[in-house]
Amino acid sequence: MLRGFFNRIVFKGSVQWVKRYLTTYEQLISCDYCRRIRSNWSRGVWYIYGLFHKIARLMRYEANFVKVKQMNKMRVLVVDFYDSFVFNLVHYFESFGCQVEVISDAEININELDFLNGFQGITLSPGPGLPQETRSMMAIIAYCRGRIPVLGVCLGMQGLGIDLGGTLYNLASIRHGVSQTMFKQKDGVLLCDLPNQIEVGLYHSWAIKEIDPNLITAIDADGVLMAIENPITKQFGVQFHPESVMTAKGMEIVRNVLSKIF
Repeated sequence: MLRGFFNRIVFKGSVQWVKRYLTTYEQLISCDYCRRIRSNWSRGVWYIYGLFHKIARLMRYEANFVKVKQMNKMRVLVVDFYDSFVFNLVHYFESFGCQVEVISDAEININELDFLNGFQGITLSPGPGLPQETRSMMAIIAYCRGRIPVLGVCLGMQGLGIDLGGTLYNLASIRHGVSQTMFKQKDGVLLCDLPNQIEVGLYHSWAIKEIDPNLITAIDADGVLMAIENPITKQFGVQFHPESVMTAKGMEIVRNVLSKIF
């Protein structure tokens, strides 16, 4: 029996025989296929071969699927203005399957900003100081205005607020690690489908004022601007930190950014 089996495999066109009869797993286990094999022993060998053949096909399919999925990922740029929360924000984006690139403020040449067109959205991170003191923030905002959607977080929102005609003022008290209630003024895009009152985490001592009221979507109990958006210029900002554990709906806000803005 063994000699006959190996003769059939080695000397009688086994490759063509396998291609003809072992095309699918369903055919492999069908009664019609089993009748084509004479012995139980050889049937078991071909059954195992077919099983590995099927697994290999699935692995190739999965590899191709993952490759295509990665190619279709949304590309998001996070400009790092040196805040300890930056990579928390990055991880929020990545949790939704985004391909995130982080570039520090010092790495950006403000005379060569065409590379920004390769991203579906730009995020201006929190950071110390004022927007005008950064190397690239105001240049990025000017370049992206009406062209590429921009999300500004804390310092980033202040930069957007200045670009939209607002002015910065110093708060009476510093808010570093403070939880406060934010009140929606209108639904907008950033806070779409979220409650009218949301607990948010604050880390700032400056704020924006004297901005067009139509652009304001949320304030806090003291009237400090918490969220602004201008769909025409594609500028969206939050004064609070959505990535902070003190922000109750931070992940939902990031989801809105990715699904409705970027």
